[in-house]
Amino acid sequence: MEYNLIGVLKKCAFFVYISMTIDVDQSGKIEYLGVPTVIATSNGMTILVPTSVKDSLWNYSQRKKLTTNQYITRFFSVAVFYVIKDIIQTDSIRIDTEYTGKDQHIRSRLIQLLHKNAIYIEKQSISFGYVGKKSLSHHYAIDCYRGKRKPDNVLTLDEMLIK
Repeated sequence: MEYNLIGVLKKCAFFVYISMTIDVDQSGKIEYLGVPTVIATSNGMTILVPTSVKDSLWNYSQRKKLTTNQYITRFFSVAVFYVIKDIIQTDSIRIDTEYTGKDQHIRSRLIQLLHKNAIYIEKQSISFGYVGKKSLSHHYAIDCYRGKRKPDNVLTLDEMLIK
């Protein structure tokens, strides 16, 4: 028997609140120029940053005299922004700890990008922690990285250079 969940909820006098955390994982680190980068969420969104775009970002970074750490935090944040910007409802976002000690910079840049695009999220709603290989975000990221799944979005140089 099939149920229309929305119809059932409209008939109910109350709603059950379900807490939801979206995990975010990366395959192919942003600073490894020879491989593409995939960022995925546990709800199935994936973005791909091709090696050609990463090469251009590195050249841009060299011209602007950005350090490797600045390159990582800036462009990792942008990639995460593109994968989470369309998530409408979630209580929290947990980003896999890929870059120990850079969490605050990544969070600040991410919140700045979200606010510039009229997406408001509390600072404490974005956390960093171990996501693990059992997370759906890991499976989506690795499958996309290995070519078993198509990305939802392939980012361009212009998109990655968002201010």
